[in-house]
Amino acid sequence: MKRATLLCSLVLSAGYISIFQPLVPPRHFAAQAAESSAPSTSESICNDLEGLVRQYYPKAKITRKGDDLHFEYKTKLQATRSSNRPVPIPTDGGILGELALKKGTYEGADKDRLPSEVPDGFHTTLTMAPYSQTSDRHLFARLVFPSDVPFQFKEQFKEIIKSFNAGEAIPKANDSVSRNTAAAIAPTPASPEPKPEDSKPLTSTQSSPGENNAPKIDRATASAISSPDGTVGNTVQSVDEVDKSKKYKIKIARDSLVGAKYQATDQLRQTIDLYRDRQPLARKRIDYYLSGTMTIQAIDKRKNDTKQLWTVSRLTDAGVPLVLPGKSFVIERKDGKIVFTGVGFQLSAQALKVLPEFMGLPAPSGPTPDEKYGTKTPQTLGATWPIDSAAYLASTAKDGVTSVSGMVTLSKMEKVHGLDCLVLKQDLRLQGAEFSGTLSETQYIPLDPVQQTQKSRMESTVSRKIKGLLAQIKTVAEAEMTQIGGPGMPANKPKTGSASARNKPGT
Repeated sequence: MKRATLLCSLVLSAGYISIFQPLVPPRHFAAQAAESSAPSTSESICNDLEGLVRQYYPKAKITRKGDDLHFEYKTKLQATRSSNRPVPIPTDGGILGELALKKGTYEGADKDRLPSEVPDGFHTTLTMAPYSQTSDRHLFARLVFPSDVPFQFKEQFKEIIKSFNAGEAIPKANDSVSRNTAAAIAPTPASPEPKPEDSKPLTSTQSSPGENNAPKIDRATASAISSPDGTVGNTVQSVDEVDKSKKYKIKIARDSLVGAKYQATDQLRQTIDLYRDRQPLARKRIDYYLSGTMTIQAIDKRKNDTKQLWTVSRLTDAGVPLVLPGKSFVIERKDGKIVFTGVGFQLSAQALKVLPEFMGLPAPSGPTPDEKYGTKTPQTLGATWPIDSAAYLASTAKDGVTSVSGMVTLSKMEKVHGLDCLVLKQDLRLQGAEFSGTLSETQYIPLDPVQQTQKSRMESTVSRKIKGLLAQIKTVAEAEMTQIGGPGMPANKPKTGSASARNKPGT
C-alpha cells in the first residue's frame, strides 16, 4: 500500500498528504487566500451552495444570474403572518432560498439582529448578511425552510455563507486590542522574509474559520485521535529498555493486498497567515477530519492502490458534515487523474473540493519512500542517516523545490494496535525560489513486513511569497489506521466490523 510518505510539495503549497496517499494536486489554499485577502468570491460561494442544494434537493429548481442565486423546491403561494399578500413558502420536504451580492453594508430593519431565524407559522426564515470591509460588499442570504429541513443542510448553508468574510476575522495590527496578537504572529522585523528557524511557529487551531480565540493545539491534543481498538495509550519501549545492539531492517513501503480492509482516521489542521509589509493581513484556517473503513479494490504492478472504497463514519470540514455517516465513496485513478465518486449518491461540491486537498493515491511512478528516506543497511535504535536528496528532488521539483536536506532517526520501538512498530522520524529543510520551510514527520512502521504503517504525525512551518504577499503556513496532521479484515490480517487480531463503532474522532 506504500502509504508512509508525507510529500513536502503539499506542505509548501499549503496542502497536506497523509499516510493514506503520497500525492495531491499542489498550490491550493495559500494561492487562494492570496488572491482574495478579500473574502471568498461570490462565484465560489454560489458554486458551493448550488452543490449543497443539489445534494439534499436534487429536484430543486436553481437559477443563477451574475452574483445572484435562487433555488426552490415544493413551494406554494400563501399569505403569512409577516405578509399581507401571498408569497412563496416551502411545504413539507421543500426549500426556498436566495443569495445576492450587494454594495455596502446591509441596512435592513433587522440589521442589528442578524444572523436571525424567525418562525412564521409552519416555516422559518433564516437571514444572513456578512459584510466584507475589504471589498465594501455584503452577501445577502435568505433561507426559508419547513420543520423537516435536514439539520446538516441548514448548518452547511450557514458555514458556506459565513465563509464570505472569514479571512477578515483576524484583527488588524493597528487595532489597540490586537497589538499583542499581531506581535505574536508577525514575522521578525529584522527581515521582510523571515526564515522558519527565525520565526515563531504559528499555532494551529481546531476552530472554525473566523474564530480567533480557540485553544492552542499541543502534541497531546493533536494526538488525541483514539485508536480504533479504543485504547488510550500505547506501550513504549525506549532505547534504554531494549537491546541497543540489535539491528533492524528498514522497510517503509508495503505491498497493497486487494480486499484488505482497514479502520482509518485522518485529521488535518492548518493555519495560513498572510502579511503585507510585515503587517498581518488575513488568516485562513483549515480543519478536516475523516474516519471510517477503507477497502482496497485494485492495485497496479508496483503493488500500489489504484482504487479504494471508503465507508464514512465522519467526514467534516471545520466540524460541518460533508458526507452522511454510513455513506460510501470510491477514490480511483482514471486516465492519469484521481477521481472521487459517491456510491449511490452524488458528492456535494464542497466534498469534491475538500477530498482532493487531503486525500489521494500512491504515484504510479517515481522514487519510492524507501528510496527517498530509507536505508539498505540494518540499523540499531538511535541510529541516524541522511535522506536521499536527489530522490526527494525528483518527486518535488515540479513544485519549485530547488534543494532539500534532512536526517532520519530510528528513535524507538512502540506497540501500536498490538503490533511492534519501529518509530522513524524525519526532519527536513526545504528551499525554493519563493519559499523556505521545515518539516518533521514521525511514522510507526510494523516489524511485520506485511503490515502497513499504523500511525503518522507531521508538523511543518513554511514561508512562501505569493503575489507580493508573504504567507506563513503552519500544519499539524495526523493519520492512523489498523487492519480489520481481508488478506494479510495480523494473527493476533480477530476480524471485526465493529471497530468503527469504537473509534472516537479526535477533538
